[in-house]
Amino acid sequence: MKEDRPSATARTIALGTVLLKSDPRLGRWVPDEAAELCRGFLEAASPRGLNLARLCDRRWFRALMGWMERATLPGLGLHYALRKRFIEEVARRSLRDGTRQVVVLGGGFDTLALRLHAEFPGTLFIEIDHPATQRIKVKALDGRPSPGPNLRFVSSDFTRETIEEALLKRTPFDSSIRTHFVREGVLMYLAKEDIRLHLHGPSPGRKVGVCPKQSARESVAPDDGRAVPLGPPARRPSRVSQVPGARTGGAGDVGGVPPEVP
Repeated sequence: MKEDRPSATARTIALGTVLLKSDPRLGRWVPDEAAELCRGFLEAASPRGLNLARLCDRRWFRALMGWMERATLPGLGLHYALRKRFIEEVARRSLRDGTRQVVVLGGGFDTLALRLHAEFPGTLFIEIDHPATQRIKVKALDGRPSPGPNLRFVSSDFTRETIEEALLKRTPFDSSIRTHFVREGVLMYLAKEDIRLHLHGPSPGRKVGVCPKQSARESVAPDDGRAVPLGPPARRPSRVSQVPGARTGGAGDVGGVPPEVP
C-alpha cells in the first residue's frame, strides 16, 4: 500500500460489505452496524470512495458489480461476510471464556472492535493499523458517538515497528492477562521474522487467543506449547502464502490478495 493512502484491500472489502448488505437473500450475514460503518469509511476514504458508496444505492450498479464478481471470483462477497462472521464468533467465544483484552492487527476498515467494545465494556480493545488507513477510519467516526475508553486506536507500520513496541509503549496493554489476537489478511504482507512475532505473540508466558484469517481454529497457550481446539482443524497455509506480496488467487493469509479498488 502507498504511504499516504488507505489500504486498497480495506476499501474493496468495505465496498463488498455494503453491496452484500443490499442483497435480499444474503444481506442477513452482514450486521446492520457493520454495513453502516463500512459505508462511512468508503465515503471518508476519497472522492472516488464517496461516489462508490452512493452508487451502492443504484440497482444497476449492484447488478453490474454482481455480474463482475460472477465473472471473476464467484462468491467473493459472501466469502468476506462469512469469514468475518466466523472470526467474530470465535472472538465472542473467547470473550465469554474470560478474555479481557482483544488486539486487532491490521484491521483495515473492519468493524469488529468498534461494535464489540460497547458490548463488553470490561474488556480492553486495541486496534493497530497502518497510519494512512487508520487516519481515515478515525476521521469517518466524527459525528458518531465517541468510542468508549476501552477502545484504543494505535497507528503503526508493522514493517518498521514490532507489535510488542506498539503495544507496550503506546497502550495500557497488560501482558499478564488473557488476550485474544485477531489478524485478518496480514501475514502475506510481512517478512518471515515479523510473521514469527505475529504467531508467537509479543511476550512469552501468557495465554493468547489466536484468530488469524481462515486459520482461526484454536486458542494457543505459549507457556506450555499446547493448543486447545475451538473448532474443526484449520487448513494449513501454503509456503507461498507466507512470502510478502504472494498472490495466489484467493483472499487472505491462506491464499493471496483480493481484487482491489484503485
